[in-house]
Amino acid sequence: GSSHAEAPGFRLENLSMLTLVKGVDAKTTLMEVLIRTIMDGERALSDSNTIGAAAPSLNATQKSTSEASNSPLRAVSAEGFEGTLSQQAVEVLLKRGSLLSFPEDIVLPLLEAGKCPLQGVSTQLTQLQHSLQKMRKIVADNETAQRSGTARGPTDPEARAILSRDSNSGGPPVLLEDALPQIVKSCADKFTQRVSALSLRHQSLKEDLASMIEFYGEDPNNTDEVAMFALLVAFAKNFDEWVAKVQQQDRVAQKEKEKELQKLQAGP
Repeated sequence: GSSHAEAPGFRLENLSMLTLVKGVDAKTTLMEVLIRTIMDGERALSDSNTIGAAAPSLNATQKSTSEASNSPLRAVSAEGFEGTLSQQAVEVLLKRGSLLSFPEDIVLPLLEAGKCPLQGVSTQLTQLQHSLQKMRKIVADNETAQRSGTARGPTDPEARAILSRDSNSGGPPVLLEDALPQIVKSCADKFTQRVSALSLRHQSLKEDLASMIEFYGEDPNNTDEVAMFALLVAFAKNFDEWVAKVQQQDRVAQKEKEKELQKLQAGP
């Protein structure tokens, strides 16, 4: 099931089964049916000049979602298999030229996304926030010591390391000003805003990722996004390989038809 009103569906991990599920002829796979449905739909749109007619309407004022969903562009394959290209599919088709090339859009981005899991980003962000808290505590402690007059003096063992004597005057040792608190304060002020912006982007990323996982019918609370990305990449690569196979099958079939036609034209 899925999150969409408990509509029937399948798990993402079952995408790998598309090449294993076959028709009654024990040859045609579900992956091939999917690819041919897309090809037939695109061919029907192209033959009827639907793409040219659809472009102005897509660029004009958007119609209601319900109206769009109730008006799918339908196509019937040569084998009688009826498929549907939704309005979203047509928009992608207008942009890309073919839905069959979608692996080009997702494989590399998903591979890169898989190298940086959200949990790792969360851990690094938490470490940054803890570091900033320590820096602000150093600044606050120093300011409190300055106000109370308890700042370390020249008798402090650590302070002796920063004592200096004017060699020309031969005067008493002079306590150099400790610049560290001011440096820490400057860094904390500088990076607090950046870390806050990162936190907002991180939260937005979490919400977008959860929404995407839910869109695919999975549970955002129990789904590893890296594993999900790997499943999608594997499916995209498999899909691309099968597109090449189907296109090769069509080329072979076309050559056979041409040979048969030539024989008929040549006569007995």
